[in-house]
Amino acid sequence: MEVQYNKKEANTNTSEAGVFSCNRRSGDTPCYEILPVNSAVALKNISITAELTLPNPLTMESGIYITNDDLNLDLGETFSPWLPDVLFGLNFYFRINHELRITPQAGANSSVLLAPKQGWENISYNEKKPISLIARSNFGISSSGPFTVYLKCDQTEEEHCAIRSDRDPSITVPVESYLTLPVNINQEKVSKQLLKVGKDLENNIFNTINRVQNGSGHIDFKVKPFHVDNMIKRGADTYRGTVTVIFDSDLCSAPLENHIKNELFERRVTDAAMP
Repeated sequence: MEVQYNKKEANTNTSEAGVFSCNRRSGDTPCYEILPVNSAVALKNISITAELTLPNPLTMESGIYITNDDLNLDLGETFSPWLPDVLFGLNFYFRINHELRITPQAGANSSVLLAPKQGWENISYNEKKPISLIARSNFGISSSGPFTVYLKCDQTEEEHCAIRSDRDPSITVPVESYLTLPVNINQEKVSKQLLKVGKDLENNIFNTINRVQNGSGHIDFKVKPFHVDNMIKRGADTYRGTVTVIFDSDLCSAPLENHIKNELFERRVTDAAMP
């Protein structure tokens, strides 16, 4: 803070200009100077340095943060009787912009085919072994903050997305979706974590421990054997549907004014052709 004042001695016509300045850091003695009686003071420049203690930005949601209370500045009770109690107030805000970018990996198709692991041609229907239909969609992820992941579907079966029969549209089959993320997201590795339909802020919240740049992840889709048996019993048919996997940085728990635009990772799933 720098204050310029004119020091006028009593009973004289002379005046002497002086400048008082100091730089105050956290923990230092406050800046002040006691001026002589009848001194005339002119405020020339006032600068204020504030030190804010913040959480780790990697744990904070994207958006604009605003302090709840103003920092009020006054010059003390005896400085001048005609000045207001508070000259001005300061309010602080800062913006957190996390990166959240999802890109299909090179060679990834916009559609995935649900099929047995060993392929339909190697299935022996007389062995009575359980058959699951599976598929995988690979993607790259860049992230520097917390986010949630959930599903949006054309048709649903309870908390899962579903595929629908072409031959009989009244028949739907649930498809389970499992998320795997690269290391440095969450304390424990995220491997085949079940995703559900709809945004649920009590589950599937992921916190980026260290910034991830184009890490590798994937989503596994699965139809359980019980449903596959029923599909086979119904005869030749094709089941298809669309699953949208939403990676969302808007967790709506901090006092934010704005949020960055949600990132969507859409995958068209899936044709399950029954022989």
